[in-house]
Amino acid sequence: DTESIHQDFRKILSTRSGASLDDDEAAIFGETTSSPSSRSRSFEIDSAMQGQEGFEMVRRAVDAGRPYAVAFVDMRMPPGWDGLQTIEQLWRIDPALQVVICSAYSDHSWHQIIDRVGMSDRLLILKKPFDAAEVSQLAIALAQKWQATRQAVVKLDELETLVQSRTLELRHAATHDRLTGLPNRAGLGERLTAMLREHKRQTRNFAVLFLDFDRFKIINDSLGHEVGDGLLMGIASRLSEALDRLYPGCGPDAAGKREISWIASRLGGDEFVVLIEGLPGIESATQLADALLSDLRPSFNVLGHEVYVTASIGITSSDIGYDAPAPILRDADAAMYRAKQSGRDCWSVFDSSMHQQLMARMQTEVDLRRAVERNEFRLVYQPIVAIDTGVLVGAEALLRWDHPTRGLVPPNDFIPLAEEMGIIIPIGQWVIQTALNQLRAWSDAHGGKPPIYLAVNISKRQLLIPGLVEQVKQMLEQTGIPPKNLKLEVTESIVMEKAEVITPVLRKLRELGLTLAMDDFGTGHSSLNCLHRFPIQTLKIDRAFVSNLGRSMQYTAVIQAIVTLAKNLGMDIVVEGVETPGQLAQVQEMECDFGQGYLFSKPVSPEDLIAMLNKRHWGPQRPLADVA
Repeated sequence: DTESIHQDFRKILSTRSGASLDDDEAAIFGETTSSPSSRSRSFEIDSAMQGQEGFEMVRRAVDAGRPYAVAFVDMRMPPGWDGLQTIEQLWRIDPALQVVICSAYSDHSWHQIIDRVGMSDRLLILKKPFDAAEVSQLAIALAQKWQATRQAVVKLDELETLVQSRTLELRHAATHDRLTGLPNRAGLGERLTAMLREHKRQTRNFAVLFLDFDRFKIINDSLGHEVGDGLLMGIASRLSEALDRLYPGCGPDAAGKREISWIASRLGGDEFVVLIEGLPGIESATQLADALLSDLRPSFNVLGHEVYVTASIGITSSDIGYDAPAPILRDADAAMYRAKQSGRDCWSVFDSSMHQQLMARMQTEVDLRRAVERNEFRLVYQPIVAIDTGVLVGAEALLRWDHPTRGLVPPNDFIPLAEEMGIIIPIGQWVIQTALNQLRAWSDAHGGKPPIYLAVNISKRQLLIPGLVEQVKQMLEQTGIPPKNLKLEVTESIVMEKAEVITPVLRKLRELGLTLAMDDFGTGHSSLNCLHRFPIQTLKIDRAFVSNLGRSMQYTAVIQAIVTLAKNLGMDIVVEGVETPGQLAQVQEMECDFGQGYLFSKPVSPEDLIAMLNKRHWGPQRPLADVA
């Protein structure tokens, strides 16, 4: 409260040159400067006669964004606040303020000061009497410390802002699909969880549409993944545009805020999911599915290619009563598969029977894998007879699954699934090896020469695996069976679907000396005029034609045309499904070569076929099965 003291501080801190201040700083921190006048620093000095006045000045400076760095506070300032009370109030308004207590030895002790304001690196003591150098040194050191701390706080704030920004970026990357920008499986899972919570709280209805695009793999395989990726982006855009047109302003940002809200997401591959909340009922969800199917049918222009795709949509809703996200997607997925089975480019609504079928399928998958390990498969053999002589010339090896609890499982119940799972490859290898071993056994029982040929079905997956030709060659060499006694049958649909890939494999198999047959011929997948392109020696006419002989002249005409074509191409004909003497008479009249069907024999065990081999002739009154 003495003006002369204020004047002394001003003189010390403001009248000295910047170079002198730098020299003082260098002396304090042990630095040397070759050019003291190269830098210039100065203090802005304000003063107050009482603690309350100083408090108001600090408060105004903080509010203005220009806080003070250092305060020199006298311990005794009568009347009003003393130095300790002033410091307490100053730190209340500006905790970063550096304070120097100007105190005589007769004032409060250092212990008393600490007890009052606490031990802090913001507080130093300047004992009276003091000289100018002490004041200058304290001002420079504390101001530099204050500035460094302030810069550190700014940098920390910047770092925190950067971390928050980067965290948001990483979170977006973790919850959104990189290609389409739509929410991914993780992002959809979060929204499904929130949706279930909202449904329980407000009984807000929801529906989930699971979309899988038909024939997408063919587009990837034929046009390349770059076109496939472009198509996925186009699908995502068209989905979002359709939903925004149907429910404007109700998109992802409006989730939970509008009466109706929607989110489109991509789970992966060509699988997309639309989640929509607030619809009045399942009928509205099916109407939405119809609208989406319609919007997706027009062509996409991708990198100069005109591409068409259709979708199969599975639908489930809150009517089911879900408690967790996983069952929702599981059931919508099951409904989508039902839509695919119904012909594609359509939708299907989930019901409990689908779940039962799904569980049965999953159990069948598990059992199939165990069946391979436990050797639960066996082969039966259906004879093939020369129609003109009645001689048993061959047999088709047919796969059967002897399930430990279900008994014999029909082939149609497990072979398509094994094909889809990929385990048809080891199963198919087992079939060929087992059939050749059996033919070896029959050969040994008949003087070492194979008495008949064996026909074995081969799947598309087998034909596409590398090394198939070498595998078959090794099996033939191991068993000593002449290649001409092994006939591999491939279905017409497989050959036509992958002709450019499969035909070279068939040619290599033919070069081994095998006979190749086209199975199920005439089912509508191929054109007769391209048959000559394939290395086929035998055509097997599908049983559907034979069963309709006598009912329509068209079937008779088709079989006659196939027989004529085969004769001109040097192929022989096997007619499947011959079950009545009348059918036999008709195929004999059309000069078909061989017959197979229940009229001759049902599929039999290897032991039963041995008896048939001893009575190789079949007569009209004596089916082979009766001979056995």
